[in-house]
Amino acid sequence: MSNRSKSSSAPAITYSVRSHSHWRSLPVVDYPQDVQRPSLRSDCLAGGFNQARPCPFVSCKWHLAIDVSRKGSLKLNFPDKELHELQATCTLDVADQGPVVLSDLGLILNMTRERVRQIETSALGKLPRQPWMTEPDSD
Repeated sequence: MSNRSKSSSAPAITYSVRSHSHWRSLPVVDYPQDVQRPSLRSDCLAGGFNQARPCPFVSCKWHLAIDVSRKGSLKLNFPDKELHELQATCTLDVADQGPVVLSDLGLILNMTRERVRQIETSALGKLPRQPWMTEPDSD
């Protein structure tokens, strides 16, 4: 039996706009006029108008439920869960919590620990080298 870290949810599902051409004919649904969408981080913090969690604004780019690709494809990150069942709904809330171990971040993002590690390594490789960035001691 393997001790590999796996995500606890079903794999993400991606819907291509091209393969679902009938989606283009759907009407655009606007939020009711009495609902104000957050535009600043302070709107989502305590004292802001959208401090309730889970966050209902799934169209926000920081929301964890749905990702939209540059080509317009929709990726449902948690196809088997309702919004209120998600451990976290906002990436900014997760970042505010401070450092998180890879396995916990994998559960939040519906990815394996290894995939989170690969993304971390890739992102760190793209950063310009800074004097404060040192390699870990190899004792």
